[in-house]
Amino acid sequence: MTKEQVEKAIKKTINACRTASLQLLPPVLYQLMLLSAAGGARATALLGISKLFEHLEGQPSNQVDAEDGCGPLPTRTLKQVEATLLMHISTLLKYDAALGSEWLKWLKTHVSANQFLLQVCYCAEWGGICCFSSLALD
Repeated sequence: MTKEQVEKAIKKTINACRTASLQLLPPVLYQLMLLSAAGGARATALLGISKLFEHLEGQPSNQVDAEDGCGPLPTRTLKQVEATLLMHISTLLKYDAALGSEWLKWLKTHVSANQFLLQVCYCAEWGGICCFSSLALD
């Protein structure tokens, strides 16, 4: 696939994720990150994931989780989805140093980084990923 095709696929996937069930997001976003690494469109994927979580966190919290009928959806289920995705991303960061560099560049250039991006950086730092130590001092 060309870079333009990969970027189009990423944007389409992110738009579909806005209306998908939250439980389906981790495997879909994991595959999205793999696709972005193969197609050289990491920045597009990071922008899309960041905007997706900003959108999901901004939804009203009066919805009820359909699975067990209790608890607000964004506060409980969304945090579980974020945690699962963080696990996937930390695994990807161990094998793809360029992805780690893109995360850090994104964080440096966007002063108003959301909570999810900061969690990824903490996760990568605790995982001992070496690409962050040299780039953080730039």
